[in-house]
Amino acid sequence: MPIFTYFAGMEELKEAVYQKALADSTAYIRECLHYFPAFKEFGLRWIRYAYEHPNIYRMVYLMEGIQRPTVGFVNRDFIEVLNPMVSEVMKNFELSEEEAELMERIKHSFMVSDHLQAHVLQLLTHGSMYGVFNANLLFHASVPMNEDGTLKPVLVEGAEVAGRDLLERTEQLVRLTFDEGADPAERERACDYFWYLWCGPDSPLFDKSKMATFERYFVDDKATHKEEKGWYYRLRDNAEVCDTLMDAFGVKGKHRHIINGHVPVRAGKGENPIKADGRLMVIDGGFAKAYHDTTGIAGYTLVYHSRGFQLVQHAPFTSTEEAILDGTDIQSTTQIVEMMGHRAMVNDTDKGAILREQIADLEKLLVAYRRGFIKE
Repeated sequence: MPIFTYFAGMEELKEAVYQKALADSTAYIRECLHYFPAFKEFGLRWIRYAYEHPNIYRMVYLMEGIQRPTVGFVNRDFIEVLNPMVSEVMKNFELSEEEAELMERIKHSFMVSDHLQAHVLQLLTHGSMYGVFNANLLFHASVPMNEDGTLKPVLVEGAEVAGRDLLERTEQLVRLTFDEGADPAERERACDYFWYLWCGPDSPLFDKSKMATFERYFVDDKATHKEEKGWYYRLRDNAEVCDTLMDAFGVKGKHRHIINGHVPVRAGKGENPIKADGRLMVIDGGFAKAYHDTTGIAGYTLVYHSRGFQLVQHAPFTSTEEAILDGTDIQSTTQIVEMMGHRAMVNDTDKGAILREQIADLEKLLVAYRRGFIKE
């Protein structure tokens, strides 16, 4: 039977689809009241629903031109969910009603951010805690170390892991938080560790004594602003330490490097992004405007081509007028990091190794056909 037998027109059909999608998503999120702590499950369910039903989520909460609900305290659709949330936050964290409401609103702004959801999905789909590509070891911030340069064992889920094992275990736990079919208790522990990664002293994504953002904003005493860096940051200019780390990750080759960031390079004060006799490249030049005063520049671009590495340093963007008159928005300085004696070919890369294996397999298969081991 034609669909417009039931609907007067396309707008009425769209409204019916929207109301159905809204009801389904609301029912899913309301299930958080059966969990403890409910306010934590509330936030996780927003993320899961967006991850598992991206098109429906986009239509209900992000599509332009639709009078969508907001998770506020005047919203009739969510008032029965959010009021218990506020009460529980107040009870567990000794907050006033206004403070608890503010926390819920801040959390909601994360939950419905289209850009943030897209970035998280990109990380889960294509990212990893570390990568090894063409004899280059890439990771974001740190690999926790001891003062003597050895890998520091970190207690994770009751077992001590270090170096490569630590990063691999960390990635498993991050992915576990998004696994709807996993055991709820395991997911809960994984979520707790996920939060720890943000500012934990032994987190490979942080590796500092504390995050002093609050102190820098609200405490005048400069001594409280200090964030003691882990030993990796203090030892990474040592070539021997870098070699030991690359050995631990199985990175081989004459031209091998570590590439990472997280801690902005203070280029304006003369700090060199190339460390440990060329073994380590720190490519965090403070691309975001907030870091320009710290770094003195507007970030780096690392260029890797067949002849080696080049590090391009960018000048901060000041104004449209100055960009037009002086071309400052495209002003860059190129630093040659390393040039190889010969031009690298595909055969010299990781892809080349894969192709050589495939060629060898095909040659064996051809011999098997020719000698009758495999019948055509």
